[in-house]
Amino acid sequence: MPEYDPTPCTERRARDALHMSVAVVLLTFDGDTLQVLMVEDQSESSGGRLALPTAYVRHDQQIDEAARDLLFHEVRFDDAHTEQFYTFSAPWRDEEARTMCCAYIGAVSPGQLEFTAMINDKSLVDVRLDEVHEAHLSIGGLPVRAVMDHAGIIAEALLYLRRHLASSPLPWRMLSEHFVLSEVQAIHEAILGKPLTTPFFRKAIVKRSLPDGGRLVPTGRYTEGAAHRPAQIYYIERRSRHNLRAVPRGIERSDPPGRGGPRGRSGSSRLR
Repeated sequence: MPEYDPTPCTERRARDALHMSVAVVLLTFDGDTLQVLMVEDQSESSGGRLALPTAYVRHDQQIDEAARDLLFHEVRFDDAHTEQFYTFSAPWRDEEARTMCCAYIGAVSPGQLEFTAMINDKSLVDVRLDEVHEAHLSIGGLPVRAVMDHAGIIAEALLYLRRHLASSPLPWRMLSEHFVLSEVQAIHEAILGKPLTTPFFRKAIVKRSLPDGGRLVPTGRYTEGAAHRPAQIYYIERRSRHNLRAVPRGIERSDPPGRGGPRGRSGSSRLR
């Protein structure tokens, strides 16, 4: 790699031309683990690796528009709440062309995503973070590989969700229309990667307003047929509707903290 030159560039140079792309980390929860929607990379050099849904930003598009169009094209969602969380700009992330990737994170209920993945030939991939914040991807217990730095993008998305867990509506978008408090707790534990104190968590959740202004409302019905004590069934009463929007919490950097260096270069994809 050539020596880094810190001198600011004040003119347009052909060799510095870059492309802008968007990627969407669309999460759901299957009852046991977090899952992310991925697609099979079609380039010859991918080696069967999977990729996040990605698209280039056209000259007539804003970045948010490109992400919204991508989400609708891939999964036919036009109302999913999505937050812009990071811009990946490492010079070595794409071997074919200099490409910056503006990444978004979204979440939907498992029923929505399972059907969409099935009819559109996409994969729901189990994901977890280890102690050093590396993302491990698998399908049916078998590990899968991601193109380029897409595993790093997924890891950064989960870390973002951890940092903003109390203020983001995304965890609540993974719930079905009707749910019990144990499902809410399981989603939060999967995001945090650690167990929570059940009585304290459930008492706090029931009393507070949700990040989008909604609140938990008991239906008056209880679960049936379980060996344990029947659980109260809830739904979310929403006061406002949040569509896809950019949340300017991310900071553009060349690499996420703790993942510097040219890792993720082993794949090559048509879209970055």
